[in-house]
Amino acid sequence: MELLSLSGELTVAIHKGLRKSAKEILEHEDNLRKTAKNADEAKQIDDVIEELEEISRNYKIDNFIERGMKNGKTIGKIAKEVIIRELHNVTETATQVSRALKNNEIRLIKLDEKEFYDAIKEYGEKLDDIKDVVASQKNEIIYIKNNTSLDKAFGEIVHEGKHALDHLDGLFKNEKLLREETKLIVHDKVYMKSYVDKMTKDQVIELRARIAEREFQLVAKQKPD
Repeated sequence: MELLSLSGELTVAIHKGLRKSAKEILEHEDNLRKTAKNADEAKQIDDVIEELEEISRNYKIDNFIERGMKNGKTIGKIAKEVIIRELHNVTETATQVSRALKNNEIRLIKLDEKEFYDAIKEYGEKLDDIKDVVASQKNEIIYIKNNTSLDKAFGEIVHEGKHALDHLDGLFKNEKLLREETKLIVHDKVYMKSYVDKMTKDQVIELRARIAEREFQLVAKQKPD
């Protein structure tokens, strides 16, 4: 029994040591990626980083966001492939957005401030009206400001990604289908049916995206808006 107990303690200690070492290496992820001399080496490094994240149990998006913010990263510094990877399997909608981005069914465009506002500004709209906007959706495209903090950016991508998916599914043009599908949603153990009938079309569209974003924020341990 004592030997079994000791063996168990050693196993736990080894696992803790591995997780600690993996986390320490991941703190230098950018430098590790820079060592790649070609595409094959870059792919090998990606595979190693994925394994390290699993070992450290650091593959959860809340840890990724925390680590990135400590390193001063904003969404503009995160590669599309990494965004796709981190969104996958967080929530149902986040996974749908991840797959759609990977398959180029929807697009994510990161822009500096001026280019961002030029891209999303509607005819006759004043800059003051949109100065607090950090992400927006037009058809199948998600626009986001490069300097958006990671703790806000991923939720915004899920929110605007939900709009883009709904656009692709024809819900913006088919109000009847939009309302029928939204009535089936259960959020916080509450059916949305009683709310949908009292809402305008635009409010229903926004409700769907807000629910998707909030579900993501809760799982990612982010403070809901």
